[in-house]
Amino acid sequence: MSLSPHQILARLAENERTKAQEALAVLGRQRQFLQKRRGEVDISMQQLIAQRDTTLEAGTEASTLLMMETAMHEQQSYLLQIESEMNELHESEAALIRDWVAATQKHDSHDKMQQTLDKKVLRAHETRQQKQMDDVFAAKYVRERSSHE
Repeated sequence: MSLSPHQILARLAENERTKAQEALAVLGRQRQFLQKRRGEVDISMQQLIAQRDTTLEAGTEASTLLMMETAMHEQQSYLLQIESEMNELHESEAALIRDWVAATQKHDSHDKMQQTLDKKVLRAHETRQQKQMDDVFAAKYVRERSSHE
């Protein structure tokens, strides 16, 4: 059985929707990874701050404090990089969601058009069958009337 254009277009839209869902799942895993990394960096920053405060109270040399400040700046840079990646990820997710919605709408509209077409074909078939039954009944009725006369 061959597919109608609406069925083909609905399947294509379904494929687009599936690809968007798979891509969203990948991005979701990336987001979880980035959030985990961000949490780890936050913990590292808190530890560095605590160490710095302890070092300040102990009256340690300035070179040690400078190294700690450098490490804190590196962690802050790392946090900014993670935040940038998270923003890009969010934009990608938003675009994929728009694609998914568009594919869903296409699929639903083509599916609805196919259902309308199927109903028309069914009604035409039922009308044709009813006409045939009416013709058979009319012919039988005419034969019975002719034989009684």
